[in-house]
Amino acid sequence: MQIFIDGNTVKAARITGPEHHFLCVDFSGTEGEIVFVDNSEGSTEKLNERKSLLEKVISELQCDLVKSIRMVSFDTRDTPNESAYKELFIGVVSKAESYLESK
Repeated sequence: MQIFIDGNTVKAARITGPEHHFLCVDFSGTEGEIVFVDNSEGSTEKLNERKSLLEKVISELQCDLVKSIRMVSFDTRDTPNESAYKELFIGVVSKAESYLESK
């Protein structure tokens, strides 16, 4: 898994043979509603299905930083694998926490 920080945005990629997952998470620092963006411009049905999956994964994370997530960008062509997205989010949040502590 690769994770990159660009300001308030953390980008992650997980490629394991036939499956791949990309995620971009923006942390604004204020609590509010999360906007979900499909980078592949897929169908509304796929967007809603993936949004539900990602909301479930986010709700299970035990971290205050989750409250500052403002935008989650993803690709609906990625395999809808809950454990893969959980791994990505744990990595993203961990990297974001480390980055913020070093500032």
